[in-house]
Amino acid sequence: MRPEWVRVPPERIETVPRKILLKEFGNGGTDTDVRRGLKLYKPYRPSPKNNLRFFFIYRKEDINICYRLYRIFLEGKERKDGEKKYDTLAEFICQPFKMMPEGSIVIGTADTALDEVRQGVMKLNFLPGYEYMAICATPFGMDEKEGDSLGLYARIEELLLKHRIVSMAIDKEKLYSSDFGRCYLPDIMTELLGKIGGTAWRWH
Repeated sequence: MRPEWVRVPPERIETVPRKILLKEFGNGGTDTDVRRGLKLYKPYRPSPKNNLRFFFIYRKEDINICYRLYRIFLEGKERKDGEKKYDTLAEFICQPFKMMPEGSIVIGTADTALDEVRQGVMKLNFLPGYEYMAICATPFGMDEKEGDSLGLYARIEELLLKHRIVSMAIDKEKLYSSDFGRCYLPDIMTELLGKIGGTAWRWH
């Protein structure tokens, strides 16, 4: 054992003092758990982009996924006539969820998706004074059945960035998992916050 090394007693292995794990959120709140801290105290620094408008990129057969995400982000509901089950985007990360009118892009196969996104973006009506974010509900690059399209989402993301559009891929398979509301949805919103310039937490 080298002299500069420290011998750690077995009972101290894999233990960290709670104060070291504390994270600071909005309103001066602290917690060790990111999901709980955001729910209780809101982000440490919300996104400054209150002029942000969202639109979806999806395959025709996945339209119901977009409707589901839309209702959850806007109202916390899975269906228009359903009960509120989740925090909305505005409640969880203080980001208003406002859609770009007639802004969604429908894509087909992995072979045609990039050209369809390129053509779709050229047809969108971008208004001055607004920023835009694309929610990609069909991330080909994450789908094992689309093995020949590995990296396609990265190319779509690069294409969108050339038009100053940030984007986020959502794994549609996880939208119906048993852990969706407890784990995956908060993680989606936290990642989204980071992509639009917000800060979820900082070390206390």
